[in-house]
Amino acid sequence: MSAGQAPSRRSTSFGGCHILWETNDDSEMPESDTLHLTTIDPYERIALAVREALPGGAGELLLARIVAELAAVNEADGETTYAELHLELERQVATDPVTGLPNRVRFIDDLTRAIAAATRHDEPLSLLVLVLADRDADEQAAGESLLRLVRISDLVARIAPGRFAMILPRTGTIGCALVSARVAALDEHSFIPGSATFAGKPTDAAALLARAEEALETQPS
Repeated sequence: MSAGQAPSRRSTSFGGCHILWETNDDSEMPESDTLHLTTIDPYERIALAVREALPGGAGELLLARIVAELAAVNEADGETTYAELHLELERQVATDPVTGLPNRVRFIDDLTRAIAAATRHDEPLSLLVLVLADRDADEQAAGESLLRLVRISDLVARIAPGRFAMILPRTGTIGCALVSARVAALDEHSFIPGSATFAGKPTDAAALLARAEEALETQPS
């Protein structure tokens, strides 16, 4: 580098952190360079989740309320207050406000982890998508009815208006059909089912959900 030339800035990401360094040559990251390590804003994930769950004005309004809540916290209360608020905000962002069940954002995270666990342990995994036949049905009551049918290891979420999903670990096609039959036997609510089973073939949450929703199209409305 010629005399008087300003050092260039380079950056990368590793382990959840942004790494920024100034270098006087084209080397990757020499020890003599100045490094600046900054952790990714922990609230950025909340903002991304809100905008994904509530695109448009509704999401921005919720983000504005979150910012207002953060600003209202007295810093003198210490780190414990901020930690508790952070956890509560994460809980609210991942919770469906109508039913109290996990919402679509949390569901995708849960399904991704369930697929990873099924792959690691070489176990089947089934996904059951359920659409309420009655658009005017009480969705909170419908969600509670579904919760009464599942095991403690199963997960129930509301992924869209009138649409629920069940993640069924260690459950193959026969077990999924049995759960679907129990749902069909409910007296108080009627659902249209669609299902997909993961049994070792590589897939991801979006693909498995797409398969279950495609199966809905073959069901009578």
